[in-house]
Amino acid sequence: LTTKLQQTVQENENQKLQIQDLQTRPVGSWRLQRTNEILNQLEKIQLHQVTPTYTQNLPIILPKNTRAILISVYCNFWNSKGHAYLNYITYQKGNDNAAAKAEGYNTHFNVYANTFLYEQMIPWNTTLSNELIFRVTRSYLSGGINNWYRVRLVGYITSQ
Repeated sequence: LTTKLQQTVQENENQKLQIQDLQTRPVGSWRLQRTNEILNQLEKIQLHQVTPTYTQNLPIILPKNTRAILISVYCNFWNSKGHAYLNYITYQKGNDNAAAKAEGYNTHFNVYANTFLYEQMIPWNTTLSNELIFRVTRSYLSGGINNWYRVRLVGYITSQ
């Protein structure tokens, strides 16, 4: 109980420092930089009832003032009566803050020749590792080799 209390106090102090930092920034100091980088371990994911964890080095060095990265999650679904399920949690390696984790839930069934794409922001701290953790929490694949997912780094957000 004492350990949990100390962790909570430390989290509160960290949040106060983050709020102070944000309050000192000028309005409009955030900037989106677009890129299209292949994450080789996540380029074509075809998983069935397994939950691996991928540790992916980012293929670029991010500026020191990077505050978040932007990933795209693309699903290629080619056959009807098939399944393409992929649920995950993703975050920066070394960042154990629950608020710095992003979750994805993808459930596609019985659609013929469709693609799905969305983008997701993940908080980033350049003093930590330049690695992305992508932990699959659920997967299900049926319908052949033409159902798959791809995750790419498509941008990052910097602040002044």
